[in-house]
Amino acid sequence: MQELAHLTTESTNALTAGISSLSAVEILALINDQDSLVAPIVRSQIPNIAAAIDSIVPRLQNGGRVVYFGRIHRLFISHSGF
Repeated sequence: MQELAHLTTESTNALTAGISSLSAVEILALINDQDSLVAPIVRSQIPNIAAAIDSIVPRLQNGGRVVYFGRIHRLFISHSGF
């Protein structure tokens, strides 16, 4: 996993380091605060996401498949009922 060490998604968030000592209200507020940072970043990447979708869909329509790895794989499996 060393090749992922430079990614900010793989780093420790100093703001959540003491989350286990917070009250439920404080935890929810902290999570909500952190979640609010995601939408602007996703919006800035819409052209790249759309390009990926435009590239993937024709391949799927021609019998291709998507192979999930890492966290996204676990997320997909947990939400799909498999």
